[in-house]
Amino acid sequence: MDLTYLAAVVEHPEVGVRMLTDIDFLRPALPGILHHHERMDGNGYPAGLSGTDIPLNARIIAVADAFDSLTTTRSYRPALDAGAAMERLIELTPDHLDPGIVAALRDSLKSSPWESTVIDDVVLQRTGDVYDHDDPEVSQQYAEWNPDAEEVASS
Repeated sequence: MDLTYLAAVVEHPEVGVRMLTDIDFLRPALPGILHHHERMDGNGYPAGLSGTDIPLNARIIAVADAFDSLTTTRSYRPALDAGAAMERLIELTPDHLDPGIVAALRDSLKSSPWESTVIDDVVLQRTGDVYDHDDPEVSQQYAEWNPDAEEVASS
């Protein structure tokens, strides 16, 4: 994965907000959309918010996105089952994800089992190596890079 890809990824929350800004009934959701890639430790994007400064709906979306990504086949790894995905989410607390929301998802899965999304090899071959920005490993690469605004602009 290269810096060009990471630089493009960091813009997508703001692009999403711009697309939805004029839809009145969605306005309350905009902070969640904008900040769903923030991290509890402040190493996320776009604003570098941390802890409870991250809107609650953004913290919920972050956990749901990470779980969905982990339980879906990717070109670079097979889908994890729900148990393995939960173990990975628990490892990501408290630095990346909100521990309370991860615990709520874990409790929910006890009564509502989750089926992994397995993508056929033929489809994967057609798409090539596409990295999912919601995959916690990709997010970790961003956190380790953690550029300043000038570095992103020059990418």
